[in-house]
Amino acid sequence: MAYKIYTRRNLADTTRDPDQIQIDELGYRNNLEDAKILANDYIRTRFFHKDTKLRENKNGLCTATDFCSYGATIIVEPIEIK
Repeated sequence: MAYKIYTRRNLADTTRDPDQIQIDELGYRNNLEDAKILANDYIRTRFFHKDTKLRENKNGLCTATDFCSYGATIIVEPIEIK
């Protein structure tokens, strides 16, 4: 199993405006621990709330959201390599 690490943010000015989703790929890692290290480094250096923690769901998806204006959600997503 490999992991894709990326951020997603909505650059729309208000909730009434059309969504302007921006996705930035940060990289790929071969194991979950390395993927979490990359995500946590991003949180420490780029998030406004630097104490934000990654949360993992039962499907192996990890996310953390920086709740601020134009804040990003970082996503660690398991992917299949064929």
